[in-house]
Amino acid sequence: MGAGLNANQRLQPPAAQGAGPVSFSAALSAAQSNNEAPKAPQTTSGEWTWTESEEGISHAIGPDGREWRKLDLDKLMTPEDKLLTGWPTSHDAKAQEIAMFIAMDRADGYLKGPVTPDYLLGNSSKGLVGLAERSPTLSRADLDGLLKQLA
Repeated sequence: MGAGLNANQRLQPPAAQGAGPVSFSAALSAAQSNNEAPKAPQTTSGEWTWTESEEGISHAIGPDGREWRKLDLDKLMTPEDKLLTGWPTSHDAKAQEIAMFIAMDRADGYLKGPVTPDYLLGNSSKGLVGLAERSPTLSRADLDGLLKQLA
């Protein structure tokens, strides 16, 4: 995965009025960000200006000067991802967390192509870490239902 938070860290980003479910992760600082990308103005008033850098991924500079990334899960997930996780109608917190990981991994370029058993469970011989290892709340049992759907 790219720079930013690991799966064990959580930050509370600003709430966007009228926005659907999104996940946030800290990105590189403004000084380390891509110079070609437009930079949102830094403010101390608490106002956030989001700039879409690519489909489903927006960036903003927070009042503290850190760069934030907002992911639109609906735009980042494939139709197959949505079917697999029940997005967006599932009221299952585990399924929602899996959907969040899939969207973040697609945004970071870690997941390309379909979700596979290796992606879900990991594969040490291929150097892949599974979702149960990356999340403190997901277990192998939580992923078994998804594995059955993949078969």
